[in-house]
Amino acid sequence: MKKSKIVDKGFGTKPKKSLVFTGTLTYPKGDTYDGDLKSEENPIPHGYGKHEATNGDIHVGEWKDGKLNGQATYSSLEDSKTNEKHFYKGEWKDNMKHGKGFYRIINLKTVKAQTYDGEWAFDEYDGKGTTTTFDGEILKGIWKKSKLIKEIK
Repeated sequence: MKKSKIVDKGFGTKPKKSLVFTGTLTYPKGDTYDGDLKSEENPIPHGYGKHEATNGDIHVGEWKDGKLNGQATYSSLEDSKTNEKHFYKGEWKDNMKHGKGFYRIINLKTVKAQTYDGEWAFDEYDGKGTTTTFDGEILKGIWKKSKLIKEIK
């Protein structure tokens, strides 16, 4: 990882525990991160920042020890094989959708969308949630590992 710049946003010249460092990181495969860093000695995402992958995926939000933790968004470019774009807004834990969140997939060829609004655990639907399929069917209920286990009318 190449460190491009680190900016001291603190006051004074001596580092303090509450000092916030910001910078731009460029990873070996070309991904970039711009935002708060843990420290000058350990420049990993920690605080608020934006990660852009070379495939067009973008994550913006709260980071802890180099991983998404807290509120964040994810968006993708159109996948040339599926004609789909993905978007997620909600809670994250250790780089996985975890907590409450909203997920949308849009098929740009058919101009149809599929959504899920509800609880997540380890990147899967888990708990109360509602999904709307590409065909318009609405499924509301309790989910476990992305499978509807109890429908709620």
